[in-house]
Amino acid sequence: MTALLLAALTGVVGVGINSNGMPLVSDQTVECPNEAKDGRYRKAYEQGGRFLKGECQGGLATGDWRAWHANGEKMWKGTLDHGKLQGSFKSWHDTGKLRARGRFKDGEPVGFWIYFHRDGSLAARGRWVEGEEAGCWKTRYADGRRREKGAYVDGDKVKNWYRWGPSGRDKESFGGSTEQGRCWWPLL
Repeated sequence: MTALLLAALTGVVGVGINSNGMPLVSDQTVECPNEAKDGRYRKAYEQGGRFLKGECQGGLATGDWRAWHANGEKMWKGTLDHGKLQGSFKSWHDTGKLRARGRFKDGEPVGFWIYFHRDGSLAARGRWVEGEEAGCWKTRYADGRRREKGAYVDGDKVKNWYRWGPSGRDKESFGGSTEQGRCWWPLL
């Protein structure tokens, strides 16, 4: 998955999101901004409108946190425990459509995640293990046609990945040299 910076929330908890809606701080400890130690934290955009809210304890982000795009739409929501993302996480496009949803454990994505295009159509789905893509993944173009499918082992794409061009007719195979991680997709 290509990580392109969409929102750098500099000086504000340090949580930005990438093009897949994943936080850019996944395995880092998130400190509260501006030396806030305990209590509620709120920040607004310079032009007005809410930007970020959450709780601080001992200088670390903790509890439920939420962020909004400049247009007022939700950006992301998640729970932090002593500065580490924990539990369910969701992020949204500035259109209000869901961008990604999944879970974190000790600051790393775990389990099944699903990602959506700006129009709400399925973009990708797959599993995370210890902060790395694992097992079978598939991605789709915004119009619903197949884009890629294959398996990850230890965060690396392995043999038998398939990619379809935008026309849907061009199919190529690529990946590593191991047979490990082969995917079977009977309903694709």
